[in-house]
Amino acid sequence: MGVACLHNKFNFVTLPHLSLPFSKNPNPRIFPRKKNNLFLASASDTHVADSGKKLSSKKDDEFGDLKCWMHKNGLPSCKVVLKERPSHDEKHRPIHYIAASEDLQAGDVAFSVPNSLVVTLERVLGNETVAELLTTNKLSELACLALYLMYEKKQGKESFWYPYIRELDRQRGRGQLAVESPLLWSKDELAYLTGSPTKAEVLERAEGIKREYNELDTVWFMAGSLFQQYPYDIPTEVFPFEIFKQAFVAVQSCVVHLQAALNTEDPQYQDKRLVVQRNGKLSVQVFHVYAGKEKEAVSDMLPYLRLGYVSEPSEMQSVLSSQGPVCPVSPCMERAVLDQLAYYFNRRLAIYPTTLNEDESLLSDPNLNPRRRVATQLVRLEKKILHACLQATNDLIDQLPDHTVSPCPAPYAPLLK
Repeated sequence: MGVACLHNKFNFVTLPHLSLPFSKNPNPRIFPRKKNNLFLASASDTHVADSGKKLSSKKDDEFGDLKCWMHKNGLPSCKVVLKERPSHDEKHRPIHYIAASEDLQAGDVAFSVPNSLVVTLERVLGNETVAELLTTNKLSELACLALYLMYEKKQGKESFWYPYIRELDRQRGRGQLAVESPLLWSKDELAYLTGSPTKAEVLERAEGIKREYNELDTVWFMAGSLFQQYPYDIPTEVFPFEIFKQAFVAVQSCVVHLQAALNTEDPQYQDKRLVVQRNGKLSVQVFHVYAGKEKEAVSDMLPYLRLGYVSEPSEMQSVLSSQGPVCPVSPCMERAVLDQLAYYFNRRLAIYPTTLNEDESLLSDPNLNPRRRVATQLVRLEKKILHACLQATNDLIDQLPDHTVSPCPAPYAPLLK
């Protein structure tokens, strides 16, 4: 069993959690997919979290055009308004963000988006040819949506989606803090993310976007029925790579997660995989680590980390015959699991070039570069979660009855990366 590094999607600024899935995606540019469920809008019902906070805003008629278009096309009465946040670059317009128009309680529906205002894969694909391209990894869902919206944009005001596309253009791939996705940062700006797995993910994702761009012409020829309504040339002649990249960034979603994988070289891999699946988990499984819930997350991980230390066939048979995620836990095994977990968290923290105190000092500077601020907020959040996970692990070590027991070796122990 192995644990790999953090992976990110964008925009990531305020996400207070990590997650730990089993197994790696062999193709990082193709995302796990459910049939026709990727779309470019908020979820059908947006609820207010039970955070105790109340949001309020006065109505701003400046954004009436967009809201009128949405209401005209099925948006019911809602309890939100669009507000502005100034751009850090004077050349760019302020970004829009949604705020409540009245005090809301936990569970209230702030707004409900009808299907008529959702750009779904079902609407975009429309035929099995393009669906086949997705399943054969010729084109990812995000690339398909990006290409669709680029062609729609070429139609200008004739496109049904013109008001929505105009809003995407206004946002320019910027997140809540009015800063662009890291996919649009320079090499020097990406250095702000040193120590965070986000940096490697950004570079990997950028390479994936380039590969998908190179596939666009093939897709255009193979899926003529999708694009026959557009009297334009093939994609790479119509859209330069930078334009496609910006469109791709505009449809990015957000998540931060850790990955783990069963060690396929383990002779008992199949048995361990069976145990994982039998207990409601999959070969690819996410363990969410939320800020403030690190202790619970570590406790949730331990049964599966212990499973990696099982090496004797008799022990494996005992696990197979048990109910629940139960492994025989000897004192030396438990010490080994916890020591390895603690070492992993320490090693991860050591990679960052700055400390939490240094991050706080940077963020107190009102003149800090906006992208540096976003990157610092991200790595500070990662460090806080890792510190809390380390503390939870050390607390479990302190609770061990005998601290003189040496960690026992295991030929197929989890490989934490």
